[in-house]
Amino acid sequence: SNTAESYSDFIHEDEHTITLEVSNEFGCSDNFELPFQPSPKLFVPSAFSPNADKVNDAFKVKALAIGQFHLEIFDRNGRSVFETSDLNSTWDGHDPNYPNDNYPYYHYGIRATGKNGEALIERGTITVLR
Repeated sequence: SNTAESYSDFIHEDEHTITLEVSNEFGCSDNFELPFQPSPKLFVPSAFSPNADKVNDAFKVKALAIGQFHLEIFDRNGRSVFETSDLNSTWDGHDPNYPNDNYPYYHYGIRATGKNGEALIERGTITVLR
């Protein structure tokens, strides 16, 4: 999503310093520095279409300021179909439990820790548009 990309382009993921410098028409100036660590964010798509058209062909979580990450995707019976601790990994929609099935709904669970130590847990549904 563009939101995740533009947000991460604007904010550095690591702790950094924000500086405010002010001056007036009389030549007086001052500055103020503040250390800043962005809050961790996960951007999870709700659907994707693995149809080889090169648009949303894989499920991928985008993140900001995440230190540790674990994703698991489950089929309708609660069996794991995909698992990773790598934020760069993608899921292609393949279900090893039902390789010839076109079932569109899967569930995910994410456990993550932000670079600031904050714990994140997210659960949801993914629609696979075949």
